[in-house]
Amino acid sequence: MKVITPGIRKQVKANKKGYRFLSIILLLFALHFTLPAVFAAGIGTTGAQFLKIGVGARPVGMGSSFVAVADDVNTAYWNPSGFSQIKGTELTTMYLSWFEGIDYGYVGYAQSCGEGIGFGGALTYLTTGDIPQTNLVGDNTGAYSGEDIAFILSGAKAINEKISLGSNIKIIQEKIESEVANGYAFDIGGLYKINQDTKLGVVVQNIGSKIKFVSESDALPLNWKIGASHKLLNNSLILALDINFPIDNNVTEHIGAEYLIGDAIALRLGYKTDTVSYLGGESGLSGGIGVEFAGWYSIDYAWVPYGDLGQTHRFSLLMRF
Repeated sequence: MKVITPGIRKQVKANKKGYRFLSIILLLFALHFTLPAVFAAGIGTTGAQFLKIGVGARPVGMGSSFVAVADDVNTAYWNPSGFSQIKGTELTTMYLSWFEGIDYGYVGYAQSCGEGIGFGGALTYLTTGDIPQTNLVGDNTGAYSGEDIAFILSGAKAINEKISLGSNIKIIQEKIESEVANGYAFDIGGLYKINQDTKLGVVVQNIGSKIKFVSESDALPLNWKIGASHKLLNNSLILALDINFPIDNNVTEHIGAEYLIGDAIALRLGYKTDTVSYLGGESGLSGGIGVEFAGWYSIDYAWVPYGDLGQTHRFSLLMRF
């Protein structure tokens, strides 16, 4: 009779976890090729493009693969069902110096109500700075500016030990000189915990009204996200994979990792395919670092190159109470 020792049993269990995660990855790639193309409306056909800029230096440093991680206050952008995982209270702020003098910022709040219930709010804004203004014959007539802003209210609940659901309500305003356009949108997300180490996530972003300037109106940048995450090395390593199905662009893939060194330092690396076809392979890279202080606040940094357009840098401050 064959004897199964504790060591063999542990190895079999580990192999099962590995096979399960591999199966999830294969399923996500199958969906990549089989999701109906009817969702595609064409590149450059939507408005409110600032809603597509990823928030949080931590998620962005991980290649913007955060749908199934969704375990901090940044989850308001990536997957609202993640509010069910919040413990206590979290606050965050992020600043991004974008191209051509464009500034982007984000402020977020998350609160646990116990029993797998969480809620939060966020404000995201973009300012263009001064843009030269000319008349029909090309004479300089001064300058104008643009501003975009979105208010977000979020809530989530754990249905049971495995499934959590959440949603966002967004109030959107865009301004170009004296013209103003308003709109609203919803996000709906879900998390499924296969076990303590492996999660699946799904979210539909920016379901809502068209946004209209004067007589021209544009649809919002509707986007489907699916993803998986897996923890290894006693939770010191997180691997994540996201696939995006945007209505106004090609399907994109995001992979990322976060490795914890002790209790205070996190190293991050990622790759995404959003801009690779027209900005080159380097533009898919991302990386970052996070440092935690006194056990209740952390400073995070993310670096993202964009080929010939230059490099961008995100800085975040996250506090836990």
